[in-house]
Formats: sequence, structure tokens, C-alpha cells
Amino acid sequence: MAEPLVLVHGDEPFLVTREGRRRQQLLWSESLSELDTEALRGPVDVDEVARSVATPPFLSPARAVVIWDPLPTGAEGRSARLQEGLLAALDQRLETTSVVLVVRAPLTAESALARAVRARGGELSAQLRPQRRAGRAEYVDRRLRERGLRLGRAARERLLELAAGDLEQLDQELEKLVLFADGRPVSDEQALLLLSAPASTAGYRLTDALFGRPSQVGTVLGELRAQADFSPPKVVGLLASQFRTLIAFAEPGQGARPPGLPDWKRKLMQEQLAQAGAARLRRWLVELADLDAEVRSGDTEEMPGLDALLARFASELSASRG
Repeated sequence: MAEPLVLVHGDEPFLVTREGRRRQQLLWSESLSELDTEALRGPVDVDEVARSVATPPFLSPARAVVIWDPLPTGAEGRSARLQEGLLAALDQRLETTSVVLVVRAPLTAESALARAVRARGGELSAQLRPQRRAGRAEYVDRRLRERGLRLGRAARERLLELAAGDLEQLDQELEKLVLFADGRPVSDEQALLLLSAPASTAGYRLTDALFGRPSQVGTVLGELRAQADFSPPKVVGLLASQFRTLIAFAEPGQGARPPGLPDWKRKLMQEQLAQAGAARLRRWLVELADLDAEVRSGDTEEMPGLDALLARFASELSASRG
């Protein structure tokens, strides 16, 4: 029986990253040698992929290959050619090689890559952001069960507010509660003291600076850092929420006149989209998810990592202005 082929994708990079890492860790834990595992990061070299998936296992019963973001964004012609090469490389896969493709972007069930994975007997794993309150409530309750937490109504409502903004911050808040609880019950009063409030409107000064005055991003971030309720996860959550809103605004049929959107807001979003472009915003969302994962693993310090990432975002926008 052949080892599995899996395509993980979705509209929420944090969820896709978490699922990709979960599957990678599971495969790595089953391997008897590091020589039987490999992680490739895209845009991929198709020859490298063909070599990796056609390599027999060394000591383990199977070889595991995880390919992160195999296709570029914002370059349709190049992406199509690379996709053809990637699929041709995957056809060289030995039955003893399991492959996980992690695409931190949404794919339809009828997209070329999804159809190709299904045609090869593969599995599709969609990690989608819950859009409605009922979906967010189900997500929050599931995460609480997974963490072994039982909270009252007020604390759960705070978590629902956080889930409407950014799922990365929600996950960090849950980690805080787990560490505090240490297996003990947590009262609403205790939980509300521990949980951060949703991002304040003052934080939007950062995105205003990023799109309006990129050279001032460092100054604004310094001012926000001096505030008592400042935390890097809240900044990451704010940026991710703003980027997702702009990407949704750019989607065909969605950006013309969303319900209830005032003219000044629509004009502002059009200007911001014109500066950054949807493809760049999708890449930035992935990089925010990567920063979160690197901080959690201890590979990057929280504040220096955020400083460096925001400085690069601002530099890109400044360069695009000429």
C-alpha cells in the first residue's frame, strides 16, 4: 500500500501552518532517521522535489517529505508552469514516500492542484477560518476541550471576541490560561484578568502609517510599545485582520460595494490595495504566520522579529512607490 499524499490548504495561514506542522511532526516522530525526512520550501525546484520523492528510505519503513508553499503567488504564468513541473515530479514518487503539500492560500475543490492530488489518490485537508459567530463558537469550544479548559460565560465571550479578530492571538491566550490553570478550575474573574482585551483602535495607527507613511512605521510602533496594554501578538493580530479584510475586498464580486461599507472606507481600501496588491498581502499573511510559529518554537525573539518584519513591509511599500 502506497504512503499517503496530502494537500493542506486554506484561507487562514495560521490554521494551515498549525496543521502542516502537526502533520510534519507526526511523520517525523515515526521516522527512525533524519535521513528519511525532508522539508522543502517553495517556490520549489521541481528537480529537487523529484529527487526527494524518488529517494528510497534509509532506515525507516517510509520516507516523509513536506513541501511548504510550493507555488508562487502573483505570477500566474510562472505558477502554472511550476505546477505542471511539480505534478510531473510527484509522479516520480515511490510508494514508500509520503508527501504533504502545504499551501497557505485557499484552493477550490476544482482547482488544478486539488484535482491532480485527488486523481493521484491523495487527501485534501482544508483549514478554513470560521466566518459566522456560530462557527467561531464551535471553534472556541473545540480549542477549550483540546486544552482541557472549562470557562464561564464571560470568559468564553471574551474568547469569542478575540476569535473574531485573530486566531493566533486566541491560541496564545489559551496557552496563558493553561499555564495558569495547571489542571485547576479557572473562574471568570481570574480568566478576565488574564485575557487580553481585543485590539484597541489606537493600533490602527500602525496600519495607517504602513500604507500612508511607511517611513514612520518604526516611530508609531515605538509609541504603541509604550502603552500599558501593548503586546506583539495583538499587533500581529491587528495586521493579519487588516490584510485579510483587504484581500477579501479584492476578490471578484466582493470589492465593488460591500454591504454597509461607507464611501470613505471603500476609497481608503482601494488606495491601500493599489499600493500593496492582493498577492503581496497574501505573502505577508504567510510571513506573519511564520513569525508566530518561529516565536513559539524559540527560533525567533518576539519583539525583534516583529520589528524586522514590519521594517521590511514598510521598505517594500516605499520601494514600490519609487
